[in-house]
Amino acid sequence: MKYSKKLLILLLVFAACKRNAPDEKLILTDDTMVQMDATYQMDATGGEGKTLSRQALSVATPMHEENVYEEVNKKQLIKDGRMGIKADDLNKTRTMTDSLVGLHAAYYANERYFDTDTESTYHLTIRIPAGKFEHFITGVESGNGRILYKEIDARDVTEQFIDLESRLLSKLNYLTRYRELLQQAKTVKDILDIEDRIRVIEEEIESTEGRLRYLKDQVSYSTLNLMISQEKEFRFIPEKKDKFLERVKQSIAKGWSSIIDVVLLMVRIWPLWLLLIITGLIFRMYVKRKNN
Repeated sequence: MKYSKKLLILLLVFAACKRNAPDEKLILTDDTMVQMDATYQMDATGGEGKTLSRQALSVATPMHEENVYEEVNKKQLIKDGRMGIKADDLNKTRTMTDSLVGLHAAYYANERYFDTDTESTYHLTIRIPAGKFEHFITGVESGNGRILYKEIDARDVTEQFIDLESRLLSKLNYLTRYRELLQQAKTVKDILDIEDRIRVIEEEIESTEGRLRYLKDQVSYSTLNLMISQEKEFRFIPEKKDKFLERVKQSIAKGWSSIIDVVLLMVRIWPLWLLLIITGLIFRMYVKRKNN
């Protein structure tokens, strides 16, 4: 009877352990597998100094949403857009655009206005904070007028950022090392060589920093090229001309100028006249000798 009770207790304990055992089909992420293998190879120890088994390390750590958002936020994107609007009221649409610019802390980088007989047009280049770019586009689309075209481009420059920052860090390390060598230099030649190298590195650092600042500006502010146009009714406007007497005076003056130009041209080609005179004399002498 006692043997049966012990056997029953052992079976219950075994079943409970089996229910608590980790699932071997659990899918592990790449980071968890690397961490698990490294821990297994190092033969890590548990809380009481006991060696942890590979099975004990096989529980995968789920990827939190915060990590995903951090990776997305690290992406450096440059957004550019082009839009064209055919407005019913040009001034009203322009006023609405000014309101959007003030509301989203944007600014005009360039502004051009063209007025022809058939159309009045604004060409606007607007710099908008990257986080408010989509809201600005939505505001423009919800305004008055018909959308003629719309193009939005996004360029991923994360790799350029990483490359420039890596190069900048490397150049700063070289600069620090060369400055230390400059303190240890003893000959004039060594000092001049090191100073020349420091100058080159400083110029490269300034160039890299300038490129980084430019990329950061392009990422921080998106660019929208916006064209707002309004058709106008065609009206014939006669060209303004001077009075008749003034036009007569102008014609007389132009005619006299033409005569002076012709006289000056005749004087200017005096070598040709001289050549013609000499040729005529020679021909006359030849004819006279032939007759004799």
